[in-house]
Amino acid sequence: MKKILIVDDQRDICRLLEVILAQSGRVFSQAQSGEEGVALALAESPDLILMDLMMPGKLDGFEAIRTIRANPQIRQCPIVAMTARMLDASDEERAFAEGAQAYVRKPFMIKDLQELITRLLP
Repeated sequence: MKKILIVDDQRDICRLLEVILAQSGRVFSQAQSGEEGVALALAESPDLILMDLMMPGKLDGFEAIRTIRANPQIRQCPIVAMTARMLDASDEERAFAEGAQAYVRKPFMIKDLQELITRLLP
């Protein structure tokens, strides 16, 4: 079964994503920081990463994506960049430039996220 890594510092978003993934029979793990997300990605080699862009700490989501893309072991893993920032189009451009395959604004439609996950994890 394919595994999804959730990387988000907001507990409410993590819980929502857990419910969505569990209802669709997905296996998942989660991290609350960019540093923890990179470490878990290296340890678990997930099939998909849902990465919040705005997290405190040494690695925000952008830098975590860059770090993942620089590592040959996990660089091919698809990453969905997620953010609650609505008005900054440069975030989307930067997320794609760093290596994200998709970009989702929060709040998101559950059906849209499920369809995106299904498309990235056939």
